[in-house]
Amino acid sequence: MLSKTSNNISIQEIFASIDISLKEAAKIKSFESCQLIAERLVALLKIPEEINRTELLISDKVLQKRDNDAWTHKAPKYSDRKAYYQLASKNQRNIDFKLFWAKKTNRRTISNLVHRVTSNYEDDELLYADENLGIDFIVPDKADRLIIALSSNYKIRTLELHKALTNTQKQIFEKWYNSPEGTHKKTLHQILWDSFDIHPLNKEFYRNIAELFTREVQHLVTNKILDEYTAKQFTTRLIGRIIFCWFLRKKISSQKNLITLRLKASQLQSFIIKN
Repeated sequence: MLSKTSNNISIQEIFASIDISLKEAAKIKSFESCQLIAERLVALLKIPEEINRTELLISDKVLQKRDNDAWTHKAPKYSDRKAYYQLASKNQRNIDFKLFWAKKTNRRTISNLVHRVTSNYEDDELLYADENLGIDFIVPDKADRLIIALSSNYKIRTLELHKALTNTQKQIFEKWYNSPEGTHKKTLHQILWDSFDIHPLNKEFYRNIAELFTREVQHLVTNKILDEYTAKQFTTRLIGRIIFCWFLRKKISSQKNLITLRLKASQLQSFIIKN
């Protein structure tokens, strides 16, 4: 059983609340829902609930760029302020959490928001030695999802959350949740940065595919369903088509349609062998 945070909230509860807000944002497209997603993500780093608030970010750099309307929308309920926010200011983990409602989410705009609004430790450990780490949340124009941006020496990695957390995203955020409190910011940044590295996850995925292939071939041969050669051919095609159908379903689902496969095992086997 996973332990509770200092606010008595487990990681499963945080994931559930994120999924609720993601579903709401996808349905009603509201900045407020995306803001709640960001606040729940902040909670993964065990930031006390009493300081986990969202406030307008007013700094010298922001004020200097107020005439630049190309990056973000106006802040809701304000006619003269940009949608630049800070979350959980002066937190014990020395992290600047920033939230932006962007008009565009191309790489250039995200880079401008991440690097030109505030300066953070991870982009120059010598020049910004006394600055906090930075985690940036980008709400796109339609406000139906949330993009997380991390930086390291001015390189950016992003992660998009939409409708619900995937298993891969939950694995990423488990690393955030399990990062020890009191960790030096250089070490903490490395944990955060590495969590967005998908290469280890890809290796695990292909390792699982290889294990599935071996297990299914053994099952077909041991039970004398197919000979070894045909079993390998069948399993290769089966796994390939399952992956294809998964991507196809994901693509079609994003267009508010569904694809459903209802084939009996014998029909599926015959289809795959023939195709």
